Amino acid sequence: MKKIEIRVGGLYLAKVSGRLVTVRVESIQEVYAYNSRLGTRYGITNLLTGRMTAFRSAAKFRTAVKEKPCPQCKHAVPVGEDHPFGMHRAC
Repeated sequence: MKKIEIRVGGLYLAKVSGRLVTVRVESIQEVYAYNSRLGTRYGITNLLTGRMTAFRSAAKFRTAVKEKPCPQCKHAVPVGEDHPFGMHRAC
C-alpha cells in the first residue's frame, strides 16, 4: 500500500514474522533518519497476539480489512473473526 492510504485506527492485512495477520495502526510518526531524510514509522498492534510493534514502511501493509463493531465493547473487529483480544481483556 501507499503511505497516503494508511490511516490511524484502520485495520490492515500485513505480513508479520512470515505470516499474514490483521493489524491495527495505532500511530503514524514522521522521523528523521541518520542521513537527514524524513521517514515514517507506523506503530501497530498485531490482533492475533495483542503485541505492539512498528513498521518502517507502508509496503508491509497488504490491504485494508473490512470491520464491524464488537456487540459488547464497540471495538472494531474484522468481519468473520472473533474479538481480537479474546475475553475482552483490552476493554
